Amino acid sequence: MKNITDPIKYKSDLKKILINNLQAKLKDTLESANSAHGGATHSDAIAKSKYDTHGLELSYLAGSLFERAKSLELAITRLNAWKVINQVNCPVDRGCLIRCSNNKNYLLVDGGAGEVLKYKENTIQVITPESPLGSELLGLYEEDEIQDGKVVITEIW
Repeated sequence: MKNITDPIKYKSDLKKILINNLQAKLKDTLESANSAHGGATHSDAIAKSKYDTHGLELSYLAGSLFERAKSLELAITRLNAWKVINQVNCPVDRGCLIRCSNNKNYLLVDGGAGEVLKYKENTIQVITPESPLGSELLGLYEEDEIQDGKVVITEIW
């Protein structure tokens, strides 16, 4: 990765960016959930026939959005608990920043899976230990191969 002179500061900055991104998503999700809930409980949402399902659909949508909000809250809590440490010359574990020979960079943490962070000319994909790639990376060292030998871990921070 380019411009990483202090891995602890770099990962701390990524942590802040990721938490801020998830907090923004949480805010939007809660606003949408409350709006759907309001629509589902509004007097206009009362079914006028057995085929009128507008209120029911809004109710399901609100429930799903509130569940999504809970998962975002859990991810934020886990990320806030993450203690950033130096993991140079260590096997891949939670909190590691990993660069691979395919020029992809990964941050292995307990929340925010699928997020893509752009920071200091680098693009970093957030993965969790439960993901297929995350579970494959756990315990490996620099120069170990993944994805059936197609990719090599080049750096771990």
